[in-house]
Amino acid sequence: MHGVSLAVSMLACAAVVSIAAGGEVFEEVHEGVFEFPLAPGMASVPLPQFDEAGGTRMLLKASVSIDAMIRAQVTAENDSTLPAPDFALNLAGFMTVDVTSLGFVFGFTEAFTTDGTVGPSDGIAGSGPDFWDFGLVEIGATGMDMTETDLAPFIGTGDVSAEVFATGGFSISGAADATLVLMDFAAAGVVRVVYEYTALPGACCLPGGACVPDLSTTDCDEVGGIHQGDGTQCDDVACPNPPGACCLPDASCIVVEEGRCLAAGGSFQGGGGTCVGVICLGACCFFDGTCDFETQQRCQLFGGSFQGSGTTCVPNPCPPLVGACCFPDDTCTEGSIAACTAAGGIYSGHATSCTLTPCAAPTLGACCFPAGGCTQETMVNCGAAGGRYQGDDTLCGAVACPGPKGACCLDDGTCTPLRELDCAVVAGVWQGADTLCIDTDCPGGVDCPGDLDGSGDVGFTDLLAVLARWGVCVGCPEDLDGSGDVGFTDLLAVLATWGPCD
Repeated sequence: MHGVSLAVSMLACAAVVSIAAGGEVFEEVHEGVFEFPLAPGMASVPLPQFDEAGGTRMLLKASVSIDAMIRAQVTAENDSTLPAPDFALNLAGFMTVDVTSLGFVFGFTEAFTTDGTVGPSDGIAGSGPDFWDFGLVEIGATGMDMTETDLAPFIGTGDVSAEVFATGGFSISGAADATLVLMDFAAAGVVRVVYEYTALPGACCLPGGACVPDLSTTDCDEVGGIHQGDGTQCDDVACPNPPGACCLPDASCIVVEEGRCLAAGGSFQGGGGTCVGVICLGACCFFDGTCDFETQQRCQLFGGSFQGSGTTCVPNPCPPLVGACCFPDDTCTEGSIAACTAAGGIYSGHATSCTLTPCAAPTLGACCFPAGGCTQETMVNCGAAGGRYQGDDTLCGAVACPGPKGACCLDDGTCTPLRELDCAVVAGVWQGADTLCIDTDCPGGVDCPGDLDGSGDVGFTDLLAVLARWGVCVGCPEDLDGSGDVGFTDLLAVLATWGPCD
């Protein structure tokens, strides 16, 4: 169209404008400026569609609004022979806006008066007491429409077109006859589209190198993480992995990156930590083929064979042992203790043979029980009672039976489940047999066991700490129930104490 002036500008808001059930809601704004002559007149204003960015953004609402005006330079002259004290200029018109499924109509009307001194016609055009210069007259108006359902036309990488139409006219009141002169009669304004959308959650890299899925940017920032982008998955990102404590196979501890720790056969304890307070545990095989999770020092103290830091007892890494099995009829076979017991025999001990071991009175030895007691039993009876056989002909007075575990309060106020001797080794204060950290308030520590970060509040960071340690983790502060495994009961313990610590 000849004489139409168009300009388009874009504004994109990254700020959160509200919080919806699905997460944060953002605004993106596009504007187009128009101007065209009247009357009538029209213009097509291109506005960018909403880009879903590969499915990482979802449009919730589209709104179209306009700020517009009709204006002109106007002069008028009384052509009547009578004076016109009520001489006035009247402007009326309307405008329509249509953008795909959205549209609205609004009107303009205004009267512009004089000071009452317009006189009768003097016969001279363009001057005199019968002439009045109204100057630039203009009327402004606004309109708006929106949709939350018919959004498809607004989605894409192209443009939508805002079709703007306007018309209007002038008239003189207060005189029987008059002449109007108009210049620059035009419509102008700004039409805008506002997109409200939500960004899909994404992967969040925590300071320790762990990745938490499906967090918004705000939630990731709150836990000190780095958001990897809307719609990202933990499987597709590589979170920075800072150095941390590494338990080597010989149960010593060093601070290295996770890759170097694993390459050395170690067990990585988490990024960002130190060896202070770290107790390196592993599987310990005893002479009777049983396995326990112990430190190297305790394993060797009780005659076991340490399998290396980070090794576990599930499945049992200890080789099955065999020995002579004596039956009531004085016959003898060789096999495992399980097979001997199942057949009704009496196991004579590991590494014994029917050739060298006559079936006679059963051999007794010291039997240590989990609660700390000790009695003289056969190996079979000891195992059946849940004890740990200390060897043939051993005496309770000559063996050191491991005591039960209990809550151990450390100097920094944290708590970890340990046996009394182990608690003393790390300069802790043992709280007694079978006590649990979840029921223990250590001096100088937090008021509630679920507050793992010591913030005085059990919240999202504590929940993430439990999830980051999920699995076998003996001695970890996150093992709130002292089971040697960070699992569902520890998660429930955090949820049960959620909120400010009393």
